[in-house]
Amino acid sequence: MTNLVKIIVAGLGTVGSGVVQMLEKQRGIIEKKANCKIELVAVADIDASKRRKLSLKKTSHFSDAMKMLSDTHANILVELIGGSSGVALKLCKTALGKGCHVVTANKAMLAHHGLELAKIAEKSNCQISCEASVGGGIPIIKALREGLVGNQFSKITGIFNGTCNYILTRMEKTKEGFMSVLKEAQKLGYAEANPAFDIEGVDTGHKLAILSSIAFGKKIDFQGIHIEGIKKIEFADISFANELGYKIKLLGIAKKTSKNIEQRVHPTLVPKNSILSSVDGVYNVILVKGNFVGNSIFIGQGAGSHPTASAIISDIIDLARGSKLPCFGRKLKELERTSTAKIENHVGAYYVRLMVKDKPGVFAKITNILKKKKISLKSVIQHDSRGENIKEIPIIFTTYDVKEKTFMDAVNAMKKISDIIKDPVVLRVEQNI
Repeated sequence: MTNLVKIIVAGLGTVGSGVVQMLEKQRGIIEKKANCKIELVAVADIDASKRRKLSLKKTSHFSDAMKMLSDTHANILVELIGGSSGVALKLCKTALGKGCHVVTANKAMLAHHGLELAKIAEKSNCQISCEASVGGGIPIIKALREGLVGNQFSKITGIFNGTCNYILTRMEKTKEGFMSVLKEAQKLGYAEANPAFDIEGVDTGHKLAILSSIAFGKKIDFQGIHIEGIKKIEFADISFANELGYKIKLLGIAKKTSKNIEQRVHPTLVPKNSILSSVDGVYNVILVKGNFVGNSIFIGQGAGSHPTASAIISDIIDLARGSKLPCFGRKLKELERTSTAKIENHVGAYYVRLMVKDKPGVFAKITNILKKKKISLKSVIQHDSRGENIKEIPIIFTTYDVKEKTFMDAVNAMKKISDIIKDPVVLRVEQNI
């Protein structure tokens, strides 16, 4: 780039403060690896106390990120404000428009406006770098765009959200309910005050959209992703899954088919002997399948100040070295507009938990519906009531592979059985992971 790289940082929250600390503490190493001098010109945050805590005497402080951009002459803007639009989007568009490189961890913005930003970057001959947007400290974007670039990818599967993985892990270990464990996660800082994006699967969807675009050379398509969260999961499901030889994980899955791309996010039963089952707590794991490299596994901390800051610094060093890689691995004109497979066409196995009245003939009604739909049962669990209400009992079963539309038609038919007390809990099963 030049002998001196001037950097400005917008947003001094958990990640932003970590980036500033790393730039200061690791300056010597960073400059040697970048082969140039690094100068933190300015920081911006509306909270003055965050700026004061960092004690940056030689760095200008701003409360307005747009003013910081206009008043400084930076080579790189590090955007850590967050949000899919608003100030973050306006700031990045303005920076790219004036030829300033952008480094961001903002997966929501990229999932919704990535193509628009990439177009501005191409026109201005500058870069938008986003290693920190997926996987925190896991260099998964660099792996797809560089280390494994000679491969054709057929599938990406992963645990992309540490909050959900922590909640499911704690539910299993403590035998407590979802809301109780969520409150614990919030107290420990593993979950946001408003955790909707995490627990509803949206955060995982944003990350999957980015990786799917890079891996398959397609235009980013967040809207086409089927997304479910983990709020419906009860400890009973975790217990029954364990009895069947599975653990429950929130997965993001992108799979190339002969006609399109299958993209889905949902809680999933995975075999206990799978690498995915062994990754607990706030850790992330990503499995990538390439035609020559085979299966590659990436595990690490998917969020937090230092892991994410590490990814941001990696992008800064790449830009300082003169990297010219497009955000999504290819120039916009080379990205294909590939259709996303509809979830009703998915073929796979299923887990179902039903709460039914404790009376003869109920299971026969259920199996009769399955028989009419030509759905084969793989396993069945039928216990006495595990609660105080002895008038209802759980029936749990898993199926062999079946088309989703066919199976959901059967589930809807089951809902009409008067002896079924609550809506069925339906989860997908991934066997070959």
